[in-house]
Amino acid sequence: MKYQKVKLSIVILFVIILCSQAFPHWYVNKSGGAFVDPGSGVAAVRLEDYVVEGAGYFLDSYANTLLFMKKLEWTGKDNASAAEAAPLLENALKSMESAYAAFTELKRLADMSPYDTTVTEALRKFDYDGFRAAYRIDDKIFARVRDYLAKGDIRSVYRDIAADTGTIIMQLKLVKTQVDAGAFPSTWDVWKLDRAYSDSERFGQYVARVFDALGTMD
Repeated sequence: MKYQKVKLSIVILFVIILCSQAFPHWYVNKSGGAFVDPGSGVAAVRLEDYVVEGAGYFLDSYANTLLFMKKLEWTGKDNASAAEAAPLLENALKSMESAYAAFTELKRLADMSPYDTTVTEALRKFDYDGFRAAYRIDDKIFARVRDYLAKGDIRSVYRDIAADTGTIIMQLKLVKTQVDAGAFPSTWDVWKLDRAYSDSERFGQYVARVFDALGTMD
């Protein structure tokens, strides 16, 4: 139990540190560089602004959810403890709703913006096998990232992260409803919530890492 508490604290601290960075690089960052505006040339910057905004809210939401889980882990299966931790869940929900709004607008702008063919061609030629081997990635989620990026399909990436945030919102509301009713939340529902965050975070991280490897928007 002591080891689990220490491990959980390290994870929570890591996520909080990520949320405090002035220039986040952890969740689909730099992908806005795959788009251009032939008229004013500012669309890519606007897209990346929404990427950064949504990523920050996503990480803040995840951090609050981990803190909620930490409190329940340390206090045991007690309804009163769950009620005391409820504000963390409320914060997580508000931040995820803000992330959803940012990513929905990001998707809308991307659907209207042309691709930068230089970037999409670089994505098609990228050595995904070498990248996966170099970083020892053995994850089905990376296969989905590769499928999109190898086709230069950034719009599908944005579609998926908007859908992910919508799913997390629904799962947060489910757990919050249980806590608001004065009950200790279903362990299975909290596990599913954490898995939804984790899967989406890895998806966004892999996208960001590929774009970082390309050196776009540096």
